[in-house]
Amino acid sequence: QKEDREKTSKELSTELEKVEEKIAAAGEESSKAELEMAQYESCGIRVAELKSLIGRCQQDKQDAQRAMEEKGQSVYRESYEELNQQAQHFNERVLVQSDQQLRQAKADLTKGEADYHAAVDSARKLREDM
Repeated sequence: QKEDREKTSKELSTELEKVEEKIAAAGEESSKAELEMAQYESCGIRVAELKSLIGRCQQDKQDAQRAMEEKGQSVYRESYEELNQQAQHFNERVLVQSDQQLRQAKADLTKGEADYHAAVDSARKLREDM
C-alpha cells in the first residue's frame, strides 16, 4: 500500500508540475496576447489620427483654393517640374526677346527723335531764310 501511495503521490506530483507548467505557459501567452492587443489598439488609434489629419489637410486645401478663387488668383495644377521648365523657358527666351525688342524700340525712338529734331531744325532754318 505504501508503494501504491508513493507511486500515486509521484504521479500526482508529476501531473501537478505539468499543470503548473501549462498554467505558466498560458499566463505567458495571455500576456503576449494582451501586449499584441494593446499594440493593435494603438495602431487603430494612430490610423484614426492619420485619417483625421488627412481630412483636415484636404479641408485646408479646399479652403485655400476657394480663397484664391475668390481673390481671382489662379490655382496651379501643373507639377513643380512643369512650372520650373516654364519659368526657365520664360527666362531664357521670352525675357531675352522682350529685352531685344525694348532695345530696338529705344533705338528707334532715339533715331525718331533725332530725325524729328533734324526736321525741326531744317524747318526753323528754312523759316529764318525766308
